[in-house]
Amino acid sequence: KRRRDPQYKAWLEQEEFNNQMSKAWLLLAQAEFHKADFLGSISTFNYIARHYAYDKDIVAQCQLWSARAYAEMGWLYEAEDVLSKVQEEDLSRKNAPLYAAVSADILMKTDRNNEAIPFIKIALPNEKRKENRPRFQFVLGQLYQMQNDKKNAQSAYEKVLKMQPSNEMDFNARIRQAQMEDNPKAAVKALEKM
Repeated sequence: KRRRDPQYKAWLEQEEFNNQMSKAWLLLAQAEFHKADFLGSISTFNYIARHYAYDKDIVAQCQLWSARAYAEMGWLYEAEDVLSKVQEEDLSRKNAPLYAAVSADILMKTDRNNEAIPFIKIALPNEKRKENRPRFQFVLGQLYQMQNDKKNAQSAYEKVLKMQPSNEMDFNARIRQAQMEDNPKAAVKALEKM
């Protein structure tokens, strides 16, 4: 009776029975990405997506990382194409911020900054690494500044300063705030205070 069950048949037809191997492959592909071997990482992500096609979350993760790798190489058409194939309902909740960050990155690289703001807002509170949160907030401030939305830009830069970023980012946030001051004397005073 069990041999006729479609779920059992699908389980038997899979190539790998160790549930940790997919994570090992993902780590390998991500390591290639971080070594700037983007083509190598794309081929590894494609291999993983084919090999673990039954796991929709892993396939969606591989597509996101591939889109990210294409964007880093400057192949924006390919990045957008791969990103458009990601099924959002296949992503687990923990990978939704990755989708938002990759989407924002590609939108900013294609000069669609206004469309990137909502994605940055989604990715920002869910960023796991403490050192990246100020960077997301700083980018949000830059996007608001490009739109001439001084109020939101000032607020974003103020949040950057509250996050106690690196000295360089702290300095840049203070410079940006001074640039947006309406009163030149207040801007000079803020710069002198630094």
